[in-house]
Amino acid sequence: MVEEIKAARSHWDFKRIRFDDEVFNFQKDWLVEFCDLYPKAIGLPFEIFIEPKLVNEERMSMLRDAGLVSVYMGIQSSERVTGHLYDRRVKNSNINDIAELYHRLGVKPHFQLIFDDPVSTEEDKRALFEMVSKFPRPFDLYLFSMTVVPCSELNHKLLQSGLISEYDIEGLNTKVFYQHRVNLKYPRPVEDTFWISLIQMLSKDFIPRPALRALSKSEFLKKHPWPLIQAAHAANFVKMGTTVTKMAKNGELTKTLWRRWANLDTIITT
Repeated sequence: MVEEIKAARSHWDFKRIRFDDEVFNFQKDWLVEFCDLYPKAIGLPFEIFIEPKLVNEERMSMLRDAGLVSVYMGIQSSERVTGHLYDRRVKNSNINDIAELYHRLGVKPHFQLIFDDPVSTEEDKRALFEMVSKFPRPFDLYLFSMTVVPCSELNHKLLQSGLISEYDIEGLNTKVFYQHRVNLKYPRPVEDTFWISLIQMLSKDFIPRPALRALSKSEFLKKHPWPLIQAAHAANFVKMGTTVTKMAKNGELTKTLWRRWANLDTIITT
């Protein structure tokens, strides 16, 4: 892997590396070797994907000292929904501990959430909001719409329980082409747009959390979330402007990133 990175650097002048491996630190012996070799041979800041059950202070400290600057980690949903739908048995309290660990180590997390599932109740949506509201800033959120892939375990589970029909499975359905990343133009219950807008704003340093907690109790906004949607859009424009300026200054703003972020339909999920 190090040799491959060296070869790539002979062709392109990149500033950091992202390893798209969802269990990057799975094998301890490999991890020890990596953390010793990578800083000497490459020395660039890097990002990884990680699974919550593989997070502990020892391994994350090793990675941070080797150059880790940020992590991408799937939370999916509240504790009950994540266990019921995705068979990931991780408690909300454990996720909060992990968020605190990242903050303590100075590693920026990018948490991934999944919406539009057929089992979340009002209590589940509030539980997800409450959990994320406790994460120490800074962090980013990536919001995805649940996609049911043909022949997957999730496909069989939801179909057999009668929670979806065959027309909700990708193939006959083509939702993934326009609703992989959440945007609020997609037809969904107004209550869901209410929670999506609130949760999305939790990652914005300039929005007071007490204000968002107060808004989460508004029955009026739950039925009429339009003001929250507009506030969420405005907050994203502010954050994206700051991010783009910083990346441009560091020479990291590529044409590909510019095209991706210029899509106003997906800016809600940043």
